[in-house]
Amino acid sequence: MLLVSILYLAPLQKYPSMCKSYSMFCRVGDRSMESSAALAICTEYLQQSSRYDLLSPLASIGCRLNKHWFAIHDNSIKTDRLLTLMPLTSKCPIEQGDRSKGLIMELFRALHHPYIYPVLDLELCNGHALTVLPFNARGSLKDLIYKSTWNDEYSRKYGTAGTGLPAWQVARFGRQMLEGLLFLKEKGFPPFRHLHSGNVVVQNGVARICGLENTLIGAQPRCPIALAAQLEHVEALSLGHVLFEMCAGAEIDLSLLPDLLPNYPNVVEIIEQIFSPRTPSLHELLLCELFRKIDLREMKGSCLPNFSQRLSRSCLSLLGEVARRTPGSPRTRTPPRRSGPASPASPATPTVRR
Repeated sequence: MLLVSILYLAPLQKYPSMCKSYSMFCRVGDRSMESSAALAICTEYLQQSSRYDLLSPLASIGCRLNKHWFAIHDNSIKTDRLLTLMPLTSKCPIEQGDRSKGLIMELFRALHHPYIYPVLDLELCNGHALTVLPFNARGSLKDLIYKSTWNDEYSRKYGTAGTGLPAWQVARFGRQMLEGLLFLKEKGFPPFRHLHSGNVVVQNGVARICGLENTLIGAQPRCPIALAAQLEHVEALSLGHVLFEMCAGAEIDLSLLPDLLPNYPNVVEIIEQIFSPRTPSLHELLLCELFRKIDLREMKGSCLPNFSQRLSRSCLSLLGEVARRTPGSPRTRTPPRRSGPASPASPATPTVRR
């Protein structure tokens, strides 16, 4: 096989354009083979019970080349769902088994929150993680910014510049993401290194953080900032990236901040603080003018879940193991609890450096 490969590739070295075409052909072929294998694993998983039926495989709608998406139907409540499949790596801290699955589902039930997108099921099967999520035809925050169709190929969706969102919407979405991150922290969830605009679902005008399963299975973050930043700052820095993209309709380029200043003065102020030599904490960001007066109406009402629901020791132990296996993760104390949205006026919260 090696000899055949050399014989095929040697002539191509003289013709770069042919070599590029051959390389592209190989990638397409590899993707086709991976898709067939993913479909087989998905089908095997769905056949374990009569709850779900496969509707159709989806295009590569996300940035991960080794991830696959499927539309499925939940027969128990007569609604469609989204199933994702991604191979596990040696860094996955969770062992396959009924006990781990029970703890995972306990965790996801406890993470029920208006600004967290729910994970309905997470199964480790055949060296892959299968995740079932609610189906949302509106797509992600990135789709909103770039006015793209959620189920188009990722490589085609974001080729052109997006459109900045209204300042009020940037502020609302930013505060909602901030609340979601603080909620995860208070539950003892490891630092969330997977926050980007593609991992924020917009549902009925509300920004909801998704991709929590990536942390549990030890998936490598896709954003360079999440790989390079210290864990204590990664969430604030990632939020800064998303704030910029919501304003500029493009990936972050701090040299463009002066251009954004006329329409987004308060947002630019926060972005400058986030990327200053001293990165503010999430609690410090709540004091900023942009977020202080946002009405969190989704956090009000008698139908809300009990945010103070306690996790079992076994579940906390699972989270501790996930945190321990996170690169660069220090041992941290259990964060303080709160029963509602963070209060910008809390006296225990330090002041943001202007």
